[in-house]
Amino acid sequence: MKIKISILSYILTFIVFTMQINALSYSVAKNMPKYNFIFAYGEIRHGDLYRLKRVYDRVSKRKQTIVVFNSVGGELNEGIKIGKFLKQHRIGSAVSKNGLCASSCALAFLGGRDLYGRKLMILPRGSKLGFHSFYYKNEANVKLSTIQRDYANVYNYAAYVRAPSYIISKMFKTNYNKMYWVKSSDRRYLGLKDNLANISLRRYAKNSSYKRDSAIRKRIKLAQSSYVKRYFNKINSVITAAKGMSLKDSTALNRYSYRNWLSSQLKYAYLKKLKPLSRNKVEAEVIYGFRNGARICSKNTYRLGQTAKGWRIISKTHRACKRKYRKVLKKLAYYLP
Repeated sequence: MKIKISILSYILTFIVFTMQINALSYSVAKNMPKYNFIFAYGEIRHGDLYRLKRVYDRVSKRKQTIVVFNSVGGELNEGIKIGKFLKQHRIGSAVSKNGLCASSCALAFLGGRDLYGRKLMILPRGSKLGFHSFYYKNEANVKLSTIQRDYANVYNYAAYVRAPSYIISKMFKTNYNKMYWVKSSDRRYLGLKDNLANISLRRYAKNSSYKRDSAIRKRIKLAQSSYVKRYFNKINSVITAAKGMSLKDSTALNRYSYRNWLSSQLKYAYLKKLKPLSRNKVEAEVIYGFRNGARICSKNTYRLGQTAKGWRIISKTHRACKRKYRKVLKKLAYYLP
């Protein structure tokens, strides 16, 4: 029994050792002030992503990490997984000086990002980046569904990393026994850098997409705030109306509730402060004035939703500023829309 176990352990050790020889070998550059450089040499094989994760866990997350490739490629899906990992964890990609990155390595290279999600792909002058269509060793025995799945994976990955469509087109048009090497005219479309000298690690410095996104967020917050203001203007119009007109809003209660209680008890609803909390939440500090002279402060949170007709209130919570007014505010919240 002992002899069988020892023989089996030797076999497993040999298999793992041979797999590591053919797979990517990783090494980390030490004592680098601004960057973490992870060098990846060899062919891409199954399990390379797992070992890359283990290496990445040991480096500092405060600095920009860059994976430097020198590989002729290998497993297609493993290269796609590595590229997705680079983008998700905002790791840059580079090709070693006078080195090459081809086939599935080129796909992994397209996932390079900086700490703030911008493209960070470095191809030094003299280095090569090559694309060609994938192939199977036993193509006659491969199912059509497998080929279709791999094509779909490549197209979905290209859309995920925002790769230019013409590069993917060049990839599929190039036979597997040839190579399309990226030219100098392709560098601008791919967003490639020559070196690290002109790369800014400042957050979105002169980045138009971030400015555009922040402008959109600001417009959304303004739209939400203006809707809540109009909402309180309608409440006041109901209160001051002689016959208690109902709100023209889908969340409003029936007009009899307003006529019987709201108009007779409430004098005004004053919106004191308004603060957008997130994309669909707004916090409002409101003063409710009653006809008997009482004034109640409430901090309301409104969850908003956008429809084809505009914004609407999906849910709301009322929280009294003082504990003794909780019961009165609860009754008031029942009648308010």
